[in-house]
Amino acid sequence: MTMDAPLAQIVAGEYDAEQAAEEVWNNELIQVAAQRLQESAVNDDFATAVPLGRALINTDLGQDPGALNYVAWMFVMSDNTTEEAAKHAAKFAKEACEKTGWEDHGMIDTLAMAHYRLGERAEAVELIQKAMQLAEGNADVTAMYAERLAMFRGEG
Repeated sequence: MTMDAPLAQIVAGEYDAEQAAEEVWNNELIQVAAQRLQESAVNDDFATAVPLGRALINTDLGQDPGALNYVAWMFVMSDNTTEEAAKHAAKFAKEACEKTGWEDHGMIDTLAMAHYRLGERAEAVELIQKAMQLAEGNADVTAMYAERLAMFRGEG
C-alpha cells in the first residue's frame, strides 16, 4: 500500500531515491524529537521541551492542528510548567483551534489549560465551558471537563 506510489514512480522512471531518503530521514528526526519532547515534558524539563516543541512546529507539522495541539498539551499537562512553555502552548493551541474552526473540544481544552497555567482563569473557564458544550453527549469527556472547570474556578 505504501509501496504503490514509489513502485509506480520507479516503473515510470520518475523515482527520486535521494528525495525519498531525505523524506525518510526527516520523518525519523521528527519522531525522535516528538518522543524526546514527551519525555522532557513528563519529567518537567521545560528547558529541553520548549525548544524541541518549537522546532517541531517550525516544520511542516506547524500546519497540522493535531501536531500544534500535541505540542501545546505537552507544554501544559504538568502543574510545574513554566510561564514560557504556557505562553507557547497558548499560541499553538489557539492556532490549532483556529485551523479547526473552534469545533474541536480537545483543542479548546488545551487552550483552556494554557490560559489556566498563565493565571488567566476567566479565559480558562470560558473556554472549558465551550469545550463541554462541544463534547455534549460524551459523558466521560464532559465529566473530565467538569473537573477542570472546578479546578479553573478554584473549587477543586
